[in-house]
Amino acid sequence: MVEDTVLRGVSGNAGEVGGLGAACTTRAMVEEAIQLGVLGHDYTPAGPRDAERGLVELSRLAEDNATAGDIIDRWAVRVGRGVCAAATLVDAEMIVFGGPIWPHLSERFLRIIPAMVEKSPFVKKIHPTAVTSTEIGDDVGAVGAACLVLDRTLSVQPQSPLLR
Repeated sequence: MVEDTVLRGVSGNAGEVGGLGAACTTRAMVEEAIQLGVLGHDYTPAGPRDAERGLVELSRLAEDNATAGDIIDRWAVRVGRGVCAAATLVDAEMIVFGGPIWPHLSERFLRIIPAMVEKSPFVKKIHPTAVTSTEIGDDVGAVGAACLVLDRTLSVQPQSPLLR
């Protein structure tokens, strides 16, 4: 949002930074954990739910297993780099994380990403940029999508200025 206006992007998909083209998917993280021997091959994801199951186990193991924690921390750094670039692009004053896998990542991500944003050469120092968790809960993606539909349906949508 910029000045109470939803920014949709040319394809209507603005706002999604989860992939970032940097192997920042749940599946990639679980596959890395399998490759490094942190998770067994029974966690090989065949679909999104399988990847989430592996992530839950990986985050549980991260409490006592340094390699598991390092995997999550490296992912946080990759996501943090992309978020810093995105924050600059839209001059964000707040970065909000959420979604169904967020509770499993939040503690480690929030130890790493706020400091990255604060030190980033990309994020303008004109104002502080807060990094926080959503208060909406696990269904934040669905709530956001519903808000976009309602905004598009119920708000005035001028396509071009009318000059007469």
